[in-house]
Amino acid sequence: MKTKTVVVWLGVATILTLALTAYYIFSLDNETKSTQGSFISTPEGEAIERDESLSAEELRELESKAVSSPEFGSVKEFISKIHEFYNDTAGYGGINNLNDTEQSQKAIEIILHSNYYIDREAENKDLVKDLKDIKKHALRYLEKPDVKHVKSLHRYFHDLDIALNQYKAYDRVWGVTELQGKKR
Repeated sequence: MKTKTVVVWLGVATILTLALTAYYIFSLDNETKSTQGSFISTPEGEAIERDESLSAEELRELESKAVSSPEFGSVKEFISKIHEFYNDTAGYGGINNLNDTEQSQKAIEIILHSNYYIDREAENKDLVKDLKDIKKHALRYLEKPDVKHVKSLHRYFHDLDIALNQYKAYDRVWGVTELQGKKR
């Protein structure tokens, strides 16, 4: 009789343990899903909610924002560092394995810094036009992530890096920028 009681208690304890474990796993999974990847941070530390895509209102708000204190010392450094990012993430076959969150965060950074430099580089009309085009492509990526937008952004930064910084690692000019002389 004593053995039967022990077996029953062990069975009850096992069932309770399994039930609690299952509850914990499924509730943790839902909690993780609800917070994982739902925010993108801007260079200024703001968190922008991110689901499948940003709403039209969020995109309009972002379109006019600029960083107050850029992380780059100049527009030349901005162009060089972003071009380096695209070489690392989209160049040499990387375009086939893009990380959407990483690309979205960079698109936000590009928009905020482009707005900053558009205001400060007003005398260089061609550069301002290129920065506005870059901003447009970054906004399109946030609206609907697509490889073609990343490819366009990479080409803009590549051509600008050649024009402004004499980038020489790969000298092909894509002809997408006003500053470098657009192909018509």
